[in-house]
Amino acid sequence: ALGLALRAVVKEVEGAAGSAARGMAVFCAPLDEAFAEAKLTLHPPAASCGRCLVSLAPYGAHASRGGDGAGRRWIGRFRTELTPVFWSALAGGLGCDLSLRRVRGGNAHHQLESAFKSFARVFRAALDSVSDPGGGAGVPGCATFGEQGQSEAGAGAAAPP
Repeated sequence: ALGLALRAVVKEVEGAAGSAARGMAVFCAPLDEAFAEAKLTLHPPAASCGRCLVSLAPYGAHASRGGDGAGRRWIGRFRTELTPVFWSALAGGLGCDLSLRRVRGGNAHHQLESAFKSFARVFRAALDSVSDPGGGAGVPGCATFGEQGQSEAGAGAAAPP
């Protein structure tokens, strides 16, 4: 349902702007010791439509109680195994190509929070690139890409030291 709602927003922005831009962006979000990267293409080629690559596990630096090294299974009342399911459903409903990657982080809560923050900022940057394809007025710290794939990268788009 969330993906479908976001798709409606994208269509509304495209209609207002009269744009058919791809809507591509990358954003890296730090949160305390955690750092996540999100890549989003709102209008990918048909073969990538609805694709979602999630590389966030293991959640937390400490091994789970089962000793399998999978990290935390729960963060409060949230089951961490549902994280890829959530993002895949969102990407499918939105019809986008989404990639979320944990760069670093030992606190499970911060890892997930950083991933959600990265998605929010990359979605905003992709919408900006659709609403003003030639303007490059995206979110500071984001890289937006035009139809020819030319980067207008900001400082936050680079990998951490």
